[in-house]
Amino acid sequence: MEKKELIDVVVCISESKDPLLCSKFAACERLMSPRVLFALEECKREIVPEGIKRCTPYSVVFEKPEIPEKIFDCVVEKVEKLTLPEKKIMLNFEECTKILFEEGCEKKKV
Repeated sequence: MEKKELIDVVVCISESKDPLLCSKFAACERLMSPRVLFALEECKREIVPEGIKRCTPYSVVFEKPEIPEKIFDCVVEKVEKLTLPEKKIMLNFEECTKILFEEGCEKKKV
């Protein structure tokens, strides 16, 4: 999945203020390969030491749009190269997020 594509999904979900959409995205994240998921959690702690905000009808998850980009870059730096089995596992995450984007973000634009 390209960086821009994933960032679009994350920003949409962050700005949605929809707890159900956020929990569905969290379920998608759990489909990541363990090494990527570990790097993601580590990067979230490094970049947002005060902790990621909870998704509520009253607040966005990321105050600044560059935060998801920094987290993405951090994960890429920590993981470097995926193995073939990891790539296959990550396809599940990508498919999950694409469906979620279509259902939760694209429909809201119409």
